[in-house]
Amino acid sequence: MKIYMLSFHSLPKGPELKPGDIHDFEDDEAERLIGLGGARIPTDDELKAADTDGLRTDGPTVAEWVAAGYAASAYPPSGYTSKSTADEVEAAIAAQEQADTQKVPADKVAAAKAAIDAKAKSK
Repeated sequence: MKIYMLSFHSLPKGPELKPGDIHDFEDDEAERLIGLGGARIPTDDELKAADTDGLRTDGPTVAEWVAAGYAASAYPPSGYTSKSTADEVEAAIAAQEQADTQKVPADKVAAAKAAIDAKAKSK
């Protein structure tokens, strides 16, 4: 029986379960967890959002992930499967690395500002 975890739960011989996880249990164990209030029967939408490995399939694309301010190299987010192709992820990583190499280091910006300020004071 598949159940949707509502709270953290550790099993002696298994993974630590966290809220939002969907796991398949023997019926008696599933009923015990439901009875304790730590789980419930998942909705059809929740079942559709979980793939066979327990990873959610309703996460962001790599473009959405990067637009939200995250590193492309950290895609996909933990607990989610990728919605983007390997080529799209590689392109996003390359684009982010290119943008990073074009940034001026903060210490160089500070040194340039200090030089401009010193020149302005000497006039």
